Amino acid sequence: MKIKLQTPTGNVLDCEALSVDFEALDGHFTILPKHADFVSVIATGIILIKTSDNKEIYVATNSGILSKKGSQVSISVRNAILNEDIDILTNIIETEFKKFNEERKETNTAMARLEIGITRGFMKLNKGEINV
Repeated sequence: MKIKLQTPTGNVLDCEALSVDFEALDGHFTILPKHADFVSVIATGIILIKTSDNKEIYVATNSGILSKKGSQVSISVRNAILNEDIDILTNIIETEFKKFNEERKETNTAMARLEIGITRGFMKLNKGEINV
């Protein structure tokens, strides 16, 4: 299988692989070369790629999409960090990626409050409660 791993900033990995192990929102999966075509949402976690020369590549990822079509596996994630030490990757996930996700939630909450305030303002303007 041909594996391509990408982030918004560019290609992170391009290699031949025997398997890809990853955690999705609905469970843990292993993709093998003869599996049916497949699309899944990747959860924040570690992806294990076993290359065709029997090396193991560990990648910490911050949520994304995996699609398999024929012999091509495309993985698109927000952030990806390659490292041979799983403890380092686990620490990165628990600190940096979780922090990013919390900040994103706070930003989404603030944006929702702004939208509600703007909508209320337009409704008051439309009812004539506000004079321009």
